[in-house]
Amino acid sequence: MPYQERHLIGELLLRSGRRVSILFYGGQGGGKKQKSTVLEIGHLISVELSRTRSTQQLQRAKEWQAPWTHQNIRLNHQAFYLMCLYCEIMQKLSAEESLHDGNQDFDEAQTGLFKVLSNGLFYLDERCREKGFNRHNEVIIFLGKLLIDLGVFPIRDNCVFCDEELSGDGHIYLLS
Repeated sequence: MPYQERHLIGELLLRSGRRVSILFYGGQGGGKKQKSTVLEIGHLISVELSRTRSTQQLQRAKEWQAPWTHQNIRLNHQAFYLMCLYCEIMQKLSAEESLHDGNQDFDEAQTGLFKVLSNGLFYLDERCREKGFNRHNEVIIFLGKLLIDLGVFPIRDNCVFCDEELSGDGHIYLLS
């Protein structure tokens, strides 16, 4: 989101699967030095934060760089829309992170969100580069991996109660 003339406010999905809002001073680029920006949706950004008061929820970025950027997604409008959908889904699923709360326990329940999103964007960029992009296939793969990571799909290899291996020989009955 643009802020004033040259600044940006962005939400970053952390590797922990939680998100944080950050103010990037000069994030839109431009100015006297005509500095370009690496802050775009879907880029992997490494950020060094400056100190803020514990009452502020908006963090300030001191320095940032982009270790990975997509090169081909923005050349295909359907792939760009799909990337925006991925990011909006992650925004709805991820919880807000409070960086000031020092005694907060690390919760591994959401760590897979970052992995699913980063892999989804990487493979989406690769499919666009190879000219093998099919939006239906990409959405099914992304949602399937996301549902598996969230634990929605059942484990079908072993019984949940007795941990015996389920084989295809006999009948399997599902109990609600």
